[in-house]
Amino acid sequence: MANYVEIQALLNGRLGEVTSLPLWSRENSYIEPSEDEMYVKSYLVPNSSENRYLGDSPTYESGVFAINVAGVRGRSWGYIYELVDKIIEKFKKNTRLVDSSESLTVNMKKAYPLSGFHDDTGRFLVPVHCEYFAFVSN
Repeated sequence: MANYVEIQALLNGRLGEVTSLPLWSRENSYIEPSEDEMYVKSYLVPNSSENRYLGDSPTYESGVFAINVAGVRGRSWGYIYELVDKIIEKFKKNTRLVDSSESLTVNMKKAYPLSGFHDDTGRFLVPVHCEYFAFVSN
């Protein structure tokens, strides 16, 4: 049984710990950053659930916490990658995120940036993929 609400809450909480995080858009929220304002957007992209063992065993949940880091149009790319580095440091391999009841642990596999590109507004955007997995009790 998937538990996406708790998984998303743990990942959002961890992203919220990044120092100097700019304007942040989560799923189902709309933002209008000004021309000179950097911003990030995050999305949970879960994979299909897997039952790896016979019987009443935990379900393996995995996926990607995708974070798009968008810079200011016309400004150099270096400051964007400074934020990318901070995000990757928060989601590095073997990081464990535990909910307050200690009934769910989300484990980080790795975090890495993808190739940057210019979006339709001319801003340079760098996607960051934070791969995770968890075993969720049935």
